[in-house]
Amino acid sequence: MNTPEESLLSLADDSDEFVRATVAGNANAPARVLVRLARDSTEDVRWAVASNANVPVVVLVGLAQDANPTVRAQVAGNTVVPAATLSELAKDQDEGVKWAVAGNGRTPPKALSDLAGTGDSATKLAVARNSGTPANAIQRLAEGDRLIRATEEAIERRRALICERFDIGDDCVRGVNMIAKREWWELDQDAPVVQAAKTLC
Repeated sequence: MNTPEESLLSLADDSDEFVRATVAGNANAPARVLVRLARDSTEDVRWAVASNANVPVVVLVGLAQDANPTVRAQVAGNTVVPAATLSELAKDQDEGVKWAVAGNGRTPPKALSDLAGTGDSATKLAVARNSGTPANAIQRLAEGDRLIRATEEAIERRRALICERFDIGDDCVRGVNMIAKREWWELDQDAPVVQAAKTLC
């Protein structure tokens, strides 16, 4: 059952921060209410605004500058946050914010590539799993510390990308490994190393 807009307007001024946070997370909350609650003194209320899928983009952009990293991380995880804002949040000092950026499907490839080299292991794992991550960043992760799970996932993703790009069977380990030692994302089907790799299959 939807809460009437008039009730949400009234509840947005409630003295109970839990009530205000509930309003802030309500998909039917009017834009003017979300704008007001984005300036709430309680971080849980601002966090709820940042999590709202219907929050105005201008509000999200403003919350990206919030002093609290959990609010910024929630902004980074919102599916409507602008790509430019995600690029800025990718430079955040807080690893939780970086992790959220790395997991967002709207994050620009350049930001994902940067996070592949600067994030902690959890962030790198999120980068490895993001379908928008460029091939050269996947390569860099695949050559990383073998103890990092992101490295394992990147190696598997690299194998899949090489097999698909060059039409090589999944079981052609030697061929894939030969290509993986080169800047394979810049090669085409006719490249000598690709042709040589296919003879190993």
